[in-house]
Amino acid sequence: MKLSRAEALAAALTAAVLALCAIRLAVDISTDGYAVVAQHPPQALPSSTPKVYWMDAPVDLNTADLDELMLLTGIGPAKAQAIVDYRAAHGPFATLEDLVQVPGIGPATLEDLRPHVTLSAP
Repeated sequence: MKLSRAEALAAALTAAVLALCAIRLAVDISTDGYAVVAQHPPQALPSSTPKVYWMDAPVDLNTADLDELMLLTGIGPAKAQAIVDYRAAHGPFATLEDLVQVPGIGPATLEDLRPHVTLSAP
């Protein structure tokens, strides 16, 4: 059975899209070295041992690294770095409300984060 020109083009495009998706998935896994289960996958550094993050416990704002902070809804690389920088400059957070002192985090973001974060003793 011979395919029409349109059918052949559609089949070729479908095959190309599937190939690109497979390549993208392989590149994401191999270059990041992380398998991530979360709302916001972290921007991970290459690692020989894959890490898996599960959001089954609150993130500790006083001990979390950039990758863990970026798992929180509304926290991307810039805000995660701002949290880490704030901790480095001012020490650990004493209360959750101290989080609003971090540039880019206001009362609304604090309320969104409240159920998903915790603080270890300073």
